Order: sequence, then structure tokens, then C-alpha cells
Amino acid sequence: MNKTIGTLTTQIQNLKDACEISKYLSFPDENAGIKQMLCRAALNQVEMDAGMVFADTGQGFNPEAVLNLPQFNEEPLNCPGCHKVLEDLAIRDEPFVLRNEREVNSVIKSPLRKIIHGYESALIHSSQRNYIRQIVIVLSKVPGYFNKKRIDALTTAFEKTLYALDSYKNYELALDENLIDEECRIFSPVCALLSRLFRAEKSIIALLDQQNRYIVKGFFGDSKPLGGTILTEPGNSLRETKSLTDTDEGCVNSIKELCGLGLKNMICVPINFNNSLRGIVSVINKNDEYFADFKDFDSEDHLLLTLLAGQIGLLVENRSLFRMQRESLETTIHSLVQALDARDPYTKGHSEQVSQLATMIAKELCLPAPDIEDIRLAGLLHDIGKIGIPEKILNKPDNLTSIEFNQIKMHPYISAQILKPITLFKSLLPFVYHHHERWDGKGYPDGLKGDGIPLGARILAVADAFDAITEDRVYRPGKCDDAALNELVKCAGIQFDPLVVDALLTALEKKLFQDKVDSVWKFDKLSNVFGDVLDAVTRGRLVISDDWDITRLSNEGKKLGQAVVKEPGDIRTVRQAVKECLKFRVPEPEINKFLLCISEVATNMLKHASGGVLAWYMCNDGRIRVIAEDSGPGLSLRDLPKATLVKGVKEKKALGLGFTLMMELMNKIYLKTGEHGTTLILEQQLDSSVGSEEVPTANKAI
Repeated sequence: MNKTIGTLTTQIQNLKDACEISKYLSFPDENAGIKQMLCRAALNQVEMDAGMVFADTGQGFNPEAVLNLPQFNEEPLNCPGCHKVLEDLAIRDEPFVLRNEREVNSVIKSPLRKIIHGYESALIHSSQRNYIRQIVIVLSKVPGYFNKKRIDALTTAFEKTLYALDSYKNYELALDENLIDEECRIFSPVCALLSRLFRAEKSIIALLDQQNRYIVKGFFGDSKPLGGTILTEPGNSLRETKSLTDTDEGCVNSIKELCGLGLKNMICVPINFNNSLRGIVSVINKNDEYFADFKDFDSEDHLLLTLLAGQIGLLVENRSLFRMQRESLETTIHSLVQALDARDPYTKGHSEQVSQLATMIAKELCLPAPDIEDIRLAGLLHDIGKIGIPEKILNKPDNLTSIEFNQIKMHPYISAQILKPITLFKSLLPFVYHHHERWDGKGYPDGLKGDGIPLGARILAVADAFDAITEDRVYRPGKCDDAALNELVKCAGIQFDPLVVDALLTALEKKLFQDKVDSVWKFDKLSNVFGDVLDAVTRGRLVISDDWDITRLSNEGKKLGQAVVKEPGDIRTVRQAVKECLKFRVPEPEINKFLLCISEVATNMLKHASGGVLAWYMCNDGRIRVIAEDSGPGLSLRDLPKATLVKGVKEKKALGLGFTLMMELMNKIYLKTGEHGTTLILEQQLDSSVGSEEVPTANKAI
């Protein structure tokens, strides 16, 4: 009887997980955060009124998913106080229940308490797998709501999510090595949810291309196969729904070769639409309920995957139809642009140039892919309304009269009217309509000001102006790029958004120096040139150093500890070791500053240099120093954009977000870099009034 109930419970949970996949396939999102989706899927599987999930991969707990808590976005959850509450909750190994509001308020401290105010009971579950920790807080407005059945359901749901999150680290590493296209961003989240559903190590979606080749378009797990990998054609026999035992040998052998000796079990089914084969979906290495051993797929797994494969086929078909519609629309757009170019030979190619520049800026600002695409199309169409302006005005070599200029000012309105009936252009209409607004509010057509102007329109304004200044016009010759950039910088904060101008500067610089500088002009050869400038711009906080400086600074203080960083889990170890060494001498707010900076430095070590060594020192005059050394390739000129020299320490673009954070929190940063590695020294002067008791010393490396 109990076995039957357990089987039924598992089937219900699997169906709920399948529903999560089905919902995503109905409304796919290429910008979906996979970690967030995995956590949200587990939340949706538990019967409750509200909940939230936090995950820690070595840099402290971060909120990954939230359900029915509108207050969540109003509270700063990345503050030290919140981290302390979560660390206290993470100590408990077993799920524990808070049965009434009094218990909830006594255990869950502020700032989290403000978010969960009004709930009568809570269930808190903390778990860990390898280097990943997870905390789940689910809430109910009913006292004593969480019984054993609900506790078991939550534990099962989030153990599956934790297992998938552990696999996610391999997926992240694969992303660094892999060129991910739009289809991979659509289908890889499906693979992640499939891996969670079947407790599997890996999932693959491969689609047929026009040459009848199977191309991997979705993957989750380790780095094999990468997106874009060509699989062996499985043959016509895969049109029938089969399991591993009788699926086409070509497909099986191809996946076996990719998985190597790690292959334990596999299920592979075709993706069909209207009896037409579109691809395959495969799930590899299923685990048992306790994640203790591998377990073969059964007929229910096969049926469930086949049903989901049918829905994947529908998504593939819809995307194919949408792509055809988009291509037809693009042909129409280029025809319109060519018609406009024919009316004014001086602006021929202007729309394409604006589109390219605007796309560069949008990418530099790290906008989502759909927004970048809207901005690209808006660049092509931004002047389409000039079709309604008389040619004698467009081509007039003399100054325009006020009446003529008013006619020119109508072209954004005409553009919007032309594009308005086309549904696919709805999202980019504000960009086209407002691209002549000014940052100071003196533009047209509506006189919008500052952030009130849509970002896409602000980007088009800068791209439009740059191309207009550099190209010949009937009334004046074009200027060089440097002169155009100087004009934009002068008008930043007056006519143009300074952040957008800054992004254009950085994007053009990367394009200009990418080939020459990266291979020839290394950072250490330019340190003498930039040292004084950076010292002035950062108000003395960033100091370009040499070997002598590093040796002197290392010898000035007493070493308190040292740690090697080779994998993400080491970051948490370093943070804990530094905290223990400093807690008797350094105020807690100062410790938290160091911990944030250490997380930033260690993360970059792993990303760019495969690890390194951190050591921390106390100087006699009360200064604390953290010295980080790696043996990576060092920095090149491209890593120091012109924006750094223009913007200084407080601007978001200065030296990247990591340096901005550290320059805001530390008194001084010393930087030495070259072909054989980088050394970074963080220094903070402590208040002399703080106690001077003996500080415990770590005598050997961790």
C-alpha cells in the first residue's frame, strides 16, 4: 500500500514538473535565467501561499526565485544583515517548521521578517551538494499548515533542483567555451528542466538543418556536446518512437562517443510535427530517488518524454514560421530604406550605419537580445518618415526656414504612422518616434527629458548624430571620427545621455584596438604612460605598480593568513578564514567590505586565470591589505577603455563593475599585471580608535 502511494506521489510530482516544461514551451524566453527557472519549478510544485529560494555558490546567498511576495523587490536582500540571517538558517540540516506567526517572527529576523510579515506558518529547508548551498522558505497564511506530506514533497522537489544546480556549474563552463546562438538560448532551459524532471546528468536537443544534419541546439550538463555540434544522422527509423534498445544505431553511437565512458543509461525520442521529423531529444544518466546510484529509464519516463517532444516539435514549427515571416518583413524594410536612399544620395547608407552603431551600443550596455534586435530594426527604420518630406527640403544646401524645419520635424511622427499598423514593430515604435528628443528636454516631438526618453531612442540619437557628423551632407563636408566623438562628449548631459555616449566610446575603441593592441601593446609596456593619469582620475585609489612596489607592500605588514583558490567552493573558505582572522580587531562593516571585494577578486581569478593565491596582512599603522596573485595572461590596453579616463571613480563604466565596487569600498588598490600574471592589492585604513588586541594568525596556507 505504501509503495503504491509512493509511486503515485512520484507520478504526480513528475506531471507537475512536466507542466513546468510545458508552460515554458508555450511561452519560451531566450533570456530565461536557468538557475531561476530550476528554483521556480520547485516552488510551483509545493502547495503553499508564498515562497523564496536562495542559493550560494561560494559568494554568499543570492535570491534565485520568489513566489507571491510583492514586498520582495522593495527590500535590499544583498545586504550583510540578510546574509547573516540566511547563514543562521543554513546551520540546520533538517527541514524545520514554524507553526504560527510568533514562531515565524522569532526565528526569521529582519530584513527578511519585513518580507514575510502576515504569514502564520513557515517551512525552512537548507541543503547542500558539493559546493552549492540552498535555502528554501515557504509560507502559508494557515497556522500549522506544513505537515509531513508537504515536508516530504518540498524536500523531494528541492533535492531535484539542487542536483540540477550542481550540474549548472558545468553548463556555465561550457558557455565560456561555446558560441551560444538564439536557438541554444531557447532550448537549453528546456534541457535544464528535463534534467531536473528525470534527475539526469545531461540532456540534449538536436534539430535537423536544411542539409538534414542533426545540430545540437540545446544542452545541459557538462561541455559535451556543445551547442552547434553536428551529430551523426540517425536515419529514418527514428521516426518511430523507440527507446535506447532499438533506436537507430547511428544516433546511439554518436551520443555514446560524445559521452564517453560516463554513459550509464539513456533515453532518446524523436521530435516530430505533422509526421515530419524535426530532431531528437535525449536525456542521459538518470539517478535514483536518493541520488545514490543510477537507475534505468522506464516506460513512464519514455511516455512523458515523448509527450514533451511533441510540444518541442510544435515550438520548432512555430519558430520556423516566425523566422520566415521575419525574413519577409526584413526584405520589405530594406526595400523601404532603399526607396528613401534614392531620394537623398547624401544619406545613402545612413540607416544601415545607424543600425550597426546602435547595435554596438546596445551590446556594450549588455541589453537583452530582444531589445538589441528592436534597436537594430529601429535604426534601419528611424528616418523612414522622410519619405513624406519634399525632396527640395531634404536636399536644400542652404539653411532651412522655420517652416521648412517644422516640416522636417514631422518625420518621426510620419515614421510612427507608417509602422504603427505592423504588429511586429509595436515594441520599437517609441524608439523611432522619440529619437530626436534631447537629454535636456529641448528636443522633439514631445520634449521628453533624461530617463523619460526611451533608452532605445537615446541610443539611436547618439548613433544618428555620430554618423551624421562623419558623413558628407549637401550643406557641409563630413568630419573625422575623432571630431565627431569630441562633439558627442561635449554634448553628453546636454543633448545626449552620457551613459550612451560612454558606451559608444568604449565600443568604438574595442573595434579600433582589438587587432593591434591585443597582440602588441601589453599593459605593462604602457604603465608608465597611464600611471599618473589613472592616479589622478581615480583620486589616488588605483596605483599602477611594479615588482618593487609589490615586494615592499608585502613586507610591510604581518601576514595573518593565506589561501589557494582553485574552484568556486574555495571562495567561501577564503571568506570564512578572513572573517575569523579579522573579527577580533576589525569592525564588522569593514570586514563585510573586504568580504565583498574578496569575492569579486577570487571570482575573476577563477574566470580569467583558473585560480590563484590570496593572502591578508595587518600593518602597524592600522592598515589591512589583501594581496591576490594569479598566473593568468594579464591585462591588455583593451581592458582599460577611454571611458575610465573620462569618467573616473564613481561612474558605473569605470574599469568594469568589479573595479568600481572595489574602488568605492577600499582606500587604495595597487595593480601590477603582465604576461605572467596579475597582482592586485586591496588596502583599507582602519580607524585608530579600534581596539589593538592581538589578532590570531594563520600560520599555514588553507
